[in-house]
Amino acid sequence: MDCMPEISIMRDLTRRAHSLTKLFACPRLLPLTNPQKRSTTAILDLPEEMIVSILANLDIPDLIRAGSVCSSWHSAYVQICKLGLWKESQTPCLIYTTESEPDYPEGIVLYSLAERKSYILSLPDPPIYDRLVIGSSHGWIITVDDMCQLHLLNPITGDQIALPSITTIEQFEAIYDDNGVVCRYRLSFFTGFSVDERPIDHMFLSCENFHDSSFQKAFLSGDPSTGNYYVVLMHAPFDQLSFARGGDDKWTWLPPHFYFSDCVFKDGLLYASIRSGGIHVFDLNGPTITQKIIINRPMDVYYDDIYLVQDRFGDLLQVWTSGEPLVGHLEPYQDDEGPLHEDEEPLHQDEEVPFGNEDQLYKDEEPLQRDDEDDTPRYKVYKVDLDAKKLIDITSLGEDMLFLGHNQSLCLCTEEHPQLKANHVYFTLTYKESVVGVFNLENSITDDVLPHKHWSYWGGPIWTILNPRKMISASHNN
Repeated sequence: MDCMPEISIMRDLTRRAHSLTKLFACPRLLPLTNPQKRSTTAILDLPEEMIVSILANLDIPDLIRAGSVCSSWHSAYVQICKLGLWKESQTPCLIYTTESEPDYPEGIVLYSLAERKSYILSLPDPPIYDRLVIGSSHGWIITVDDMCQLHLLNPITGDQIALPSITTIEQFEAIYDDNGVVCRYRLSFFTGFSVDERPIDHMFLSCENFHDSSFQKAFLSGDPSTGNYYVVLMHAPFDQLSFARGGDDKWTWLPPHFYFSDCVFKDGLLYASIRSGGIHVFDLNGPTITQKIIINRPMDVYYDDIYLVQDRFGDLLQVWTSGEPLVGHLEPYQDDEGPLHEDEEPLHQDEEVPFGNEDQLYKDEEPLQRDDEDDTPRYKVYKVDLDAKKLIDITSLGEDMLFLGHNQSLCLCTEEHPQLKANHVYFTLTYKESVVGVFNLENSITDDVLPHKHWSYWGGPIWTILNPRKMISASHNN
């Protein structure tokens, strides 16, 4: 609910000023230039401080449009973005590439969940339709281009940061042709448990096949526009983790475990979930990286989608998605895990088993399963008790809702987002094709979020919360 009547007036004026965009199927949110001075009404001539106060309460799409109405609004927009004054409770949007807008091949579609309206965003090279989007966090997306180079990209500002070469990842090696151009990649199949085994199995993949199969998901610790952040990459083989700090020129491997499913940064630490439900915590700060297992795997099988999300009170939730277990891929058991680095203290592994058996995990209910004829997911939510080192069954999210997929998992509240549905999971998934829906945790009913599916397969939709802040570090360039 708007806190001031002026906000509704300002929003209405903003949309009326851009009524011509209705001529397009997906109106474009173009980069802002300094608008020419126009004749203004009384509300346009308000003091700048009041305009800033009003515009700061708009959702980002409305804020961007407002900034192009007249010079005074543009000045207020610039100040809001520079000082980070926009409202924190932004409604998530969907972004995806599409083949249904051939006139805008350089653009990406942004679907505003608050407005139920789509826009085209113009983005810098490399072309977005050649990129795989593998993550979204703090208003930035993480992409892989057709030559398997990784970038951070802010779809609102167009700012872009090149990440370290993937050839610095332990298991990846580029193969060059006679002209010095990468023609394929060698993928070596080893983990921290098998790195010393010889011979090491490997295979050669074309750039296209390597691009499509080697990058599962990526995560950010903070807003890259500040220059102070970590990026964590979940990659082949076997969903292992590597990370880089802002400004690094190489990736650092995080052995020995694998089959990771999701990550979240909390209180300066990286929490990572294994596909069996186990949870590991990494401290990436300082010269020595440390790792420990805080919850051992509660199941003896591995599932495709298990998410970690921090709720609005700071607690961790683990969300299980129905699906067939990845049979035959069990993690090797190790009595002595050894240090992650030579100077590190040995890892601590908790002896307590979070669940004695599957019956204890699900109590009187059946384990999550997906019908062979039905790709609709079901979700089960647990609270992670870090002190007791166990998972606690949650029957309801109350007034909260979750946003899950390739994005940084989100937990929001209907008090700040009354147009959204409490006790629901908004999700994006890719099985046979990309699926976008909203799942009711009370009755297990799923509804569509978008009535039509216009996205391309490899550019499947991903949730994001928009961030209009421009980069402040001159060291980050395209």
